[in-house]
Amino acid sequence: MNERVKRALVGATALGMLAGSGGAQLSTPPKARYYMDVSTATGPLTGGLRAILKGGGESRSLTLRLGSTLAPDGGAARADHFLPPATLLGASVPLATPIPTPSGPSEPSTGGTSQPGQPQRPKGRLLIYWGCGAHAGPGQPVIIDFGKIADGQMPPNIFSTVVPVDNPPSEATSRTYGFWPGPRDKHPQPASSLVGDHRIAGNYTPTIGFALQQDWLAALHASVAAQPDGSGLLSWNAVPGATGYYAWAFTGAGNGDAVCWASSTRREFGGALWDYVAPTVVARLVTQGIVLPPSATSCQIPAEVKAGGASVTLVNAFGPEADFAYPPRPTSPKVVWHPDWTAKVRYKSTAMVLPSMGAMTRGANGQPGDKPTCKPKLGGMLGGMLGGRRPGSGDDCR
Repeated sequence: MNERVKRALVGATALGMLAGSGGAQLSTPPKARYYMDVSTATGPLTGGLRAILKGGGESRSLTLRLGSTLAPDGGAARADHFLPPATLLGASVPLATPIPTPSGPSEPSTGGTSQPGQPQRPKGRLLIYWGCGAHAGPGQPVIIDFGKIADGQMPPNIFSTVVPVDNPPSEATSRTYGFWPGPRDKHPQPASSLVGDHRIAGNYTPTIGFALQQDWLAALHASVAAQPDGSGLLSWNAVPGATGYYAWAFTGAGNGDAVCWASSTRREFGGALWDYVAPTVVARLVTQGIVLPPSATSCQIPAEVKAGGASVTLVNAFGPEADFAYPPRPTSPKVVWHPDWTAKVRYKSTAMVLPSMGAMTRGANGQPGDKPTCKPKLGGMLGGMLGGRRPGSGDDCR
């Protein structure tokens, strides 16, 4: 089947799906999709020791992804993002295209007899809490036994099913893919600005152009203060432009158990709630009590969670989005839309609080946070949830 026929089939399939969606705009897939992820982060892991001693580091990050249905025109794939001068990254940054690596010969099978010992059955549990307040609400905690998960007994409805996960361009979903930064590329500086004209050009994409009015979100500073009732008061500063907030914490109890807590009034965590969420979705989640409103600047972590020991606490401030396309979407839903390209710019600001740095981490009002009782190892604290290791394995504190 030639490429022209393939594209026609893809377009016809998309039109058919949209036609059955109840009057939605009919459209065909764009030749290129572009995503800019704009993130501000604060906390003791973002600025090195000097930044920690000054009250916590602050960093800005920019992630660029270009996915195209087109093959490179003449030679190897190349594309560049031309930036406003105030970004301080040079006139442009190159989008790298992954180079396929041929798979080598498979390793000879050992037959399962040459490895000493047998795999150990996972031990420990994950205790899940949610909601702001001095104490956990009814029905908490939900307990996940790691050993039962190893046997395939995964409890239902553990991760969020009401928060749609966006799918930026990727190598798997694109005929040609480009990304930035690479491991050796420099990162934006505190004085960098994204406001101004942006242009993406290359040999596998239509030229993409748009102007940004929104810069990086302001830094989010958070602190956790111990309360007489055993709970912890999590506080942060209001971030201009934030659409809502979501907080979560991980605790290693030191006995093989781990504790996970989220600020939602419902048992909703994970997925997009730890990433970028569109403003329209955030507005719905606020009404559902899953995301805290833009006016919120504090949330009480229940005593049952704090009793688990030292914890890593994070706060996500969801930000606005900017969407661009060419040609623009037709005003009439009866007109089929054939975009050459679409571009999306997503914003967020995140803060992390480590208990070992609580006395040195600046809070919402410049006040220190908790004084630590131990120095947690982040790998041990987040192991089972984020790092692939079992939480509470005994090395959470040293």
